[in-house]
Amino acid sequence: MVDIVTNDVKNSDTRSRKQPSALWWLIPPGVALAWIPFRICSPLWFETGSQLFVQAWVLPVVALLAWTRKPDWQRTAKELEELFPDPRDPRRSGNMILIVLGCLGLILSQIALLPLVSILGFCLVIIGTVFYLFGPFLLRSVISPLLLLLLMIPPPHTLFLVLLARLQLAGATMLGGGLDLMGIQTRIMGAQVTIKQSGWQLQIIPSLSGIDVFLFAIFGTVSYLIWKRAPLLKSLLTLLIAAFLTVIINLFRLLLIGLVARQYPSVANTLASIPALPTILCVLATIFLATRKLLSNPTTPEEK
Repeated sequence: MVDIVTNDVKNSDTRSRKQPSALWWLIPPGVALAWIPFRICSPLWFETGSQLFVQAWVLPVVALLAWTRKPDWQRTAKELEELFPDPRDPRRSGNMILIVLGCLGLILSQIALLPLVSILGFCLVIIGTVFYLFGPFLLRSVISPLLLLLLMIPPPHTLFLVLLARLQLAGATMLGGGLDLMGIQTRIMGAQVTIKQSGWQLQIIPSLSGIDVFLFAIFGTVSYLIWKRAPLLKSLLTLLIAAFLTVIINLFRLLLIGLVARQYPSVANTLASIPALPTILCVLATIFLATRKLLSNPTTPEEK
């Protein structure tokens, strides 16, 4: 009887040790498939003046946020080992359905060169791997950072161009209206603003439309909310504040260029050619300072 119990314990330990190594043979094809979305989407992210460069930052930020959940992961894993000693228990391990669906999506995107399908497949593979190895309870502890991967999905090209055009027109309208209120007469033609006094013209190009600033602001705010584990109502309020501050700061940027152009057109041209990085950093810092008190006492898992 003792031998039978000992053998059962040894077999259970052996299964526990072999379970993670069961995926070693999947690593080479997994790496090859994981490269597909980056090969398809990298031209969208890294081309000169890309407005979607923010998506290249999503994966490292998700990894960092998942790492901050390590104490929760370890605590949950210890509780599961005590409650369910068998590593094959469905509460400690899952199935491979998400991995299979993700791989099929990656293969399809390789054939059709579809960025949206490639990123969806990549997300399913990542989430499915965590689910297969560690089960639903451990997946739940890191699901919010993993869902942030969905922000890597490039928007439909036509829809993005329409949104960009509308933001350019809105930027020109706000700049012209703001300068008129300051006593500087302007003429607006589409996305172009002309100061009548000096004849200086500013074309609201994509880099001045504020769309890249807005995308970075939303991504940074959502990442901050996940890190702080903010409740839903506070999260929605924070996102509204972030959107409002983004519009105000980008308008201030355009007004600054217009005011400088009244006396120093060459300096204004230099300001207009500066990348949006300083504006992005200013927006993120302002959002952090404006919402720090609002999110100072987030609801913890124990309070829920």
